[in-house]
Amino acid sequence: MANEIAKVPGMTFIRANKSYSGSYQGMRWRVWIDEERFCAAVWPQPWNFAHTDESEKTTEQFDLTEEGLSEAESWIAAQYEQQLARWKEAKNHPTF
Repeated sequence: MANEIAKVPGMTFIRANKSYSGSYQGMRWRVWIDEERFCAAVWPQPWNFAHTDESEKTTEQFDLTEEGLSEAESWIAAQYEQQLARWKEAKNHPTF
């Protein structure tokens, strides 16, 4: 299920662009490079990373390797499963 929820284009892309983000069923997510580590975050829609309060974000760090990137994708998928009620509520909450 990780590939369905969060799939980053690959190491070359993430190294060149420094971050990648997406969304899935009420959950927003982002992967980025910070001081030679992958960082990943999830938070409820509707706002983007910059406009979401830090208290709403769940984050984790991973090694800056292909394996670390794969672990980040799996972690994002696990966060979706673990916080399913949170994402359903966000999905059903009106944006405005």
